[in-house]
Amino acid sequence: MGKLRLTALRTRTERDRPEGVMRPPRPRPTLGFLLDRDHRRFPAAGGRACPFAAAARYRFSRIRQTKQCTPLSVGCQTPCASERRVLRPCGAFFSAVADRDADRIRCGFRHDRDTSMKLTSILTPDCVRVPLRATDKTAAITELVDLLHETGKLADRDQTLEAVLTRERTRSTGIGLGLAVPHGKSHGCKKLAMAMGKPAQPVDFDAIDGRPCELIVLLTSPIDETGPHIQALASVSRLWQTEGFRQAVAEARTSEELYRAIESFEG
Repeated sequence: MGKLRLTALRTRTERDRPEGVMRPPRPRPTLGFLLDRDHRRFPAAGGRACPFAAAARYRFSRIRQTKQCTPLSVGCQTPCASERRVLRPCGAFFSAVADRDADRIRCGFRHDRDTSMKLTSILTPDCVRVPLRATDKTAAITELVDLLHETGKLADRDQTLEAVLTRERTRSTGIGLGLAVPHGKSHGCKKLAMAMGKPAQPVDFDAIDGRPCELIVLLTSPIDETGPHIQALASVSRLWQTEGFRQAVAEARTSEELYRAIESFEG
């Protein structure tokens, strides 16, 4: 795939547009940020809102770099195993951003980076299993739920298992690149909990890219705990796309080695 970059596209009002000039077609955002007038985050074509600026002036999206395209900023590197996908605006980006918004956007990105959830804050060594005995996704989910139950993380094992399997039937949680993150919310869970397993052989999770999963991360939380649940999902995805982490997972032969790899890459 080509190199992906983060760019800011300045929107123009009717007042700015010369008479007789038609509105140019709006570029469809791909994986990136959208800013709305109420500073809300919302999914749109795979993106989310950027709450860091004062008004709906900028649309943030990842675009394919070409010889004719000069990106305004370095944002997201290529989604290859050897590189990270981290949104990080640089000086060139801010030269295209209004002064009154630049500081807020900088602070917002810094806050997002500094407040990201560490998996080791919710994942304990006794909830990591290498290898998983399961050979299909239902068995893998069941084995990880049982692991949480055995370590005292669940109030009701059956209720939690049903919640995760119901969510899985709605849409596969095989998010691609060999990672599956089955998750669910139920009254059977005491608090946000995570279990992780590396199967002896990759397991078919009906992933979006068709690739069998080499790491399975189970996440459960109480019904009313939405924010931390979403943060944890984002942290799993971010770690999986970190340079070198997938290789470290592939080389892990024991639960201890896998947990140490997580600690190492999370810093």
